[in-house]
Amino acid sequence: MDMQNLINQNMIKLGLDAKDKKDVIKQLTKVLKKEGKLIDEETYIFDVLEREKEITTGVGKAVAIPHGKSCGVKETSVVFARLKNQVDWDAIDGNPVKLVFLLAIKKEDANNTHLRILSKIASKLMDDEFLNKFLNAENEEVVVNAISAIC
Repeated sequence: MDMQNLINQNMIKLGLDAKDKKDVIKQLTKVLKKEGKLIDEETYIFDVLEREKEITTGVGKAVAIPHGKSCGVKETSVVFARLKNQVDWDAIDGNPVKLVFLLAIKKEDANNTHLRILSKIASKLMDDEFLNKFLNAENEEVVVNAISAIC
């Protein structure tokens, strides 16, 4: 799997202003739609929010990795946001979220691809140096390069 095919600079939002996690998901879904990655925006949002009901995707260290395996997805993708203000995400460490990696997974990619992307991002984010690249990124290119470097 080539991570650099999952994201581009238009799919990076630095300083996203959102009031809560549902607002974050909706705003990032609009980015996916604009980039032609979705078939049906509402179906995808529904699937992501249903997944959120199962167990939190707030993985700690101010990071959330919400995701949806959905027939509303045209092309498996990742969209990233660094939030202007932290948002409560019911994270496992109890802290609010600043960084959000929203995964849009085609139904056909639901098993292996979904788990590989999730695993690669989550494991790399345990490295504080890697995490700081996202917290301190000056532009979208820095974020795309960091995500693309995940092999």
